[in-house]
Amino acid sequence: MNLKAWLAGIWPREQRFAVVEQYRLLGKLAQADIALRGSVWNGAPPGLKPWDAGVFEGRRQMAVEILLICGSKADELFDLVPRPSEAEDDGRNRYGRRG
Repeated sequence: MNLKAWLAGIWPREQRFAVVEQYRLLGKLAQADIALRGSVWNGAPPGLKPWDAGVFEGRRQMAVEILLICGSKADELFDLVPRPSEAEDDGRNRYGRRG
């Protein structure tokens, strides 16, 4: 399938660039989500059992590899991750635990 021809047939020229930009951003947001779920930006929580630490590091390495294949930089994707406002913060960490 020729993506350019498909886009040209679906959207008028003045809307085409906006649509392409939205698809590009969607891809970047998906990569940011993979990095967030793979804990690219933080280390393992303390006190993990060896098996759990291995699973954690495997997820992290897989996320890093996906970003490398996509040609993305983790620090650029970090800016796309929404931050909870102080009003939304209920005191739980990213693992759902308080404290």
